[in-house]
Amino acid sequence: MKTTQVSHYSFLHSDSPIVTGMLRGTSKDEILREIARMRADGVDAYGFQMEGLDAEGKRKESLCEIFYAMADKPVYFTNYMRGNTTKGISWDEIEMQMLLGVELGATLIDIPADMFATADMELTTDREAIARQMRLIEKIKNLGSEVLLSSHVLRYVPRETVLTIAHAHWERGADISKIVTEANSEAELNDNFEISILLQRELGIKHLFLCNGTHCKKHRRLAPLLGSCMFLATENALTGQNQPTVAEARLAISLL
Repeated sequence: MKTTQVSHYSFLHSDSPIVTGMLRGTSKDEILREIARMRADGVDAYGFQMEGLDAEGKRKESLCEIFYAMADKPVYFTNYMRGNTTKGISWDEIEMQMLLGVELGATLIDIPADMFATADMELTTDREAIARQMRLIEKIKNLGSEVLLSSHVLRYVPRETVLTIAHAHWERGADISKIVTEANSEAELNDNFEISILLQRELGIKHLFLCNGTHCKKHRRLAPLLGSCMFLATENALTGQNQPTVAEARLAISLL
């Protein structure tokens, strides 16, 4: 039973990429102001990054206010161990906070694919950890939310590696496969565009394939036109970022 009056949407049934405004605030008040600005910019969904919140923002009372403010849009929820403001947080605590996100109304829960056994490329091969991931995925789905498995590789890898990671996400029960690599040359950028096409053609679930690096901006703005299910966007006032603005994402969709 969800405890806030949050409308429950889906990230799985849109025919065009979902423009998801990524919230960057570190306090409840900052997040609430961002939500209002993102709404005015015209986002389709909010990206709520719980790992970046201060201790006060992570209290259930504060989270209830934040989720209530997001009630008009679907919510993509992350809570990574990497960069978490809660020092020394355990996987068990992160799991509890993920389930709290579900309770409060998050539509899509991001589970790192090395959850319970930290590994290179954020893809564990530990059998016990994989079994725990699959049980958590099933629990989240049974509670009415959707699941994205993520692997932040954070370096350039060839297409065979990306496809292997994506299929592992699929086999574990993810609704969406998220993979983040890098592009630091024209050759790597072009290869990432080809990988986007391959994922669209060969993967049996939706995907969100992104890259960082010196040559990432074109890919972040055009990959959703090649099959990625979301734009991860920033506010219109924040131009020049690696992530496209909401307006840039809207322009790309108009071209699509």
